Amino acid sequence: KRQRWICFSDEILYLYIATRLTQGETDFDEGVKKIKQEHNIPLICVTMGKDGSIAYYGDKRVEVKGFYQENVVDTTGAGDTFCGGLCVGLSEGLSLKEAAEFATKASAMTVQKLGAQESIPHRSEIK
Repeated sequence: KRQRWICFSDEILYLYIATRLTQGETDFDEGVKKIKQEHNIPLICVTMGKDGSIAYYGDKRVEVKGFYQENVVDTTGAGDTFCGGLCVGLSEGLSLKEAAEFATKASAMTVQKLGAQESIPHRSEIK
């Protein structure tokens, strides 16, 4: 069954909420609720860099704390890695929380290397 998913960075979500949905209000939960209703999107994820991620599905709100990385080299590809990791986790049957944790961990590993594709960890590296 095909699903519609969307991933936002916090900056994009703030901009979208402020300019299109809530006329200046920047509350994540309220903004996501309106985006979900307006576009009929069942799953929305918000990536927040070192602060982790938040996933919204139905009435669920799953927040995952970021994984501290002492050696941040390059953030290129971190968001793409998160989205890919989330899809892998969900396709492997993980719960939304487990898939978001997996994706957040994969994304945190990505920032430790230079480059986009070269920095994406292999599935076996993500524990």
